[in-house]
Amino acid sequence: MRFSEHPLRRQIVGEMHLRRFPALELPAMAFQTVRLVDENDREKEWLILEQRCASGLDRNLRHLETEWSANGRLAWERHSEAVTTTLTSTSVSADAQFWSAPEVGPFSDTLQWMETLPGLVIRATHIVVVANDSYAEPVVDRADFHPGHLVSCIIGDSVRIWSDFRIHAGGYGRLVVAANGAADGEVSRSIQRIQELGNYRNLSFLEGTHRSIA
Repeated sequence: MRFSEHPLRRQIVGEMHLRRFPALELPAMAFQTVRLVDENDREKEWLILEQRCASGLDRNLRHLETEWSANGRLAWERHSEAVTTTLTSTSVSADAQFWSAPEVGPFSDTLQWMETLPGLVIRATHIVVVANDSYAEPVVDRADFHPGHLVSCIIGDSVRIWSDFRIHAGGYGRLVVAANGAADGEVSRSIQRIQELGNYRNLSFLEGTHRSIA
């Protein structure tokens, strides 16, 4: 190796490979938030996590998963710059109104809990995952995507995504994913990849804005 390596390079690459997006039984829905949590709120967050998951959590813990129901999981992950929380559900029917989250029940309770965690949200995404392009068509039609900003592309061999990367009702961006025959692992990796790109993009823009103001 002839180049000079940044001292944090390997740590950054390691964080990119910490965890994968949960495997999903289609159709499925997920909500993900990325929060900046300062030191004043860090202990408060730990106490809230202990109430939900288990007491006496190791303060060096970087990843935590728990079931909120038989068909859903809640994942919490602490990075150097931010905290990512992901709520997934596979208990949805093919004709569900995907863009309207349930107002009652375990899913609603867990989503409300996630939305009230300490910190400032810099990105929030509502994700719908379906089997193929045909199932995706009505979901995309109801997503209220801005026609001038709508982007669709294929990731890997067959997974297709749609998004306009704008903030919609409820404060969430919207992402539609069609598996198109891809294995569960490939679908999860594709979602993880697109989310990481968006999450780190927002972090980068935020850092640049702070520098320009300073």
